[in-house]
Amino acid sequence: MEIKMKLFLNILLFGSVICAFYLVHYAYKKRKMPGAKYFLLLLITAIVYNSGYFFEINANDHQTAKLWFDIEHIAIPMQHYFLLLLSLEYTNINKRWFKIISTIGLSHPILYYLVFYTPGLSNLYIKSYQFVDRGSFHVLIFQYGILYYLIVLSGTVIGIISSIAYINGYMKSSNFQRNSYLIMMAATVFPWVAVYIGALKLGYGVDFFPFSTIIAGGLYVIGIFQYKIFHTIPIATEIVFRHTKEAIILLDMEQIIVDANIAAIKIYPELENCKKNIPLSDFVTRHSELKELILNKETFLFEAEISEELRYFNVVVGKIQIDNKLDIGKIIQIFDITAESLEKKKMKKMVSSAIEQVETSEVSFLQAQISPHFINNSLSVIASMITRAPNEAKVLIADLGEYLANSYYFDNKSYMVNLEKEIEIVNTYVNIEKARFQERLQFHIIGEEIPNIKVPRLIIQPLVENAIRHGILKKIVGGNVWLKIQRDSQFIYFEIKDDGIGMAEEVRKSLLNEEGVRKGIGVINIHRRLLKYYGEGLLIISEPGKGSTISFRIPNGEICEAKELRNDQCNCYR
Repeated sequence: MEIKMKLFLNILLFGSVICAFYLVHYAYKKRKMPGAKYFLLLLITAIVYNSGYFFEINANDHQTAKLWFDIEHIAIPMQHYFLLLLSLEYTNINKRWFKIISTIGLSHPILYYLVFYTPGLSNLYIKSYQFVDRGSFHVLIFQYGILYYLIVLSGTVIGIISSIAYINGYMKSSNFQRNSYLIMMAATVFPWVAVYIGALKLGYGVDFFPFSTIIAGGLYVIGIFQYKIFHTIPIATEIVFRHTKEAIILLDMEQIIVDANIAAIKIYPELENCKKNIPLSDFVTRHSELKELILNKETFLFEAEISEELRYFNVVVGKIQIDNKLDIGKIIQIFDITAESLEKKKMKKMVSSAIEQVETSEVSFLQAQISPHFINNSLSVIASMITRAPNEAKVLIADLGEYLANSYYFDNKSYMVNLEKEIEIVNTYVNIEKARFQERLQFHIIGEEIPNIKVPRLIIQPLVENAIRHGILKKIVGGNVWLKIQRDSQFIYFEIKDDGIGMAEEVRKSLLNEEGVRKGIGVINIHRRLLKYYGEGLLIISEPGKGSTISFRIPNGEICEAKELRNDQCNCYR
């Protein structure tokens, strides 16, 4: 039994020293974290103490065991002191109190060294030593003196101060951080339990202090390096979390609101009581603007009335993870974007105003392209018809007047017109041109009905005019122009086709770029407006000597009614 005990103790002590060396390396890399540098110093003292105790229980004589015992006591008081400093830094105590407590606390290791290593006083610390055989190993048994209990009392004060620091940090921290403070308190208590076991001589002659530091070290690793939010504990709790201007709400893995910062409480005052653990579902029920949280949306916008003022917010939801990527909760950040939203609305209004001006300019541009020659020629035709065909001349005058009225007059509300009205403009224009060119121009409308929808103004007539002027009239014998209107459940399709002279490929391509401003009446203008309104522009197909086809489509949308295309609408219908 004793052999197994010695083997177990040796493995435990040797393993703890190896682990401590590894943790020294780990802690050094993360030494900027609160408490990490004092944990590093604690590890060094643990290596000294545990190594010394390893050689002490393996010593074969009293003198060797006593030598290692004296070496162990170099580390013991500094362990106590570093435990105190760790607690003060971890809980972010202010600098003034840190300086005062750390200075007073330094009296403990000074008193310890003075008592233990001064010959006259050391006898009052330990009266006598006995080298006792436990079968497979030897232990030192002590007769304690009065100063031993004084040192234990001094160390107890150190432990109490450390515990008070952790309790204070616990009370101030968010619920997420409280587990870390409990772990740190437990890590502080374990070594002192071992001290009291030794003081009461309950350990069968075995010193449990080095073994308690193994447990304490594991807990410190969890408390310092694993239980963290924002990688800075507890400074993040007091500064980054509490006082950041963005509202922050913390959830645990069970969707319970466990904490909220000052900015969040200003928006939702009931969160001041969130330490009572408010279920997220209940909170969202009372605040429907946050319903996207239940749907696990990572980001969304909402507006709410705060202090009788409408404000706009952007919500970003992220995961809280520890080093091994294990989720421990969620962080909800609420950004007040009221200023940005109002600025965007102002800019949107300015852009809308600019677009209106552009719309006016575009339609004006199309109007400006009505050829003076067209008007002069039309008037000449009318003049020649007055004597020989006065009735036809009257009709032509009416058509010209209607055409000019529809082409020139518009206001800020007339960028869109009924499709039926747009067809009327086409009809009057074709009637005038047909009076001039007679049988050289044949115009046909193919379609059963005119959908009752609105389209951008002057979107068809300029394309028909292009087909006539640049396609048909350049042929001696003239030709045909077709306007075809079809629809299905999704789109209304428009096609303007002629059997004129056609155009070369380079000319076709140039119509839809900047060169198109100089070629073709408003083709590039129409193309741009179609893109703006419907996301699709013109499609142009042409073959030299055979003619051209220009087509486009617009969404069908809601069609209230449809009117039949009747031959009595225009004397040039097919």
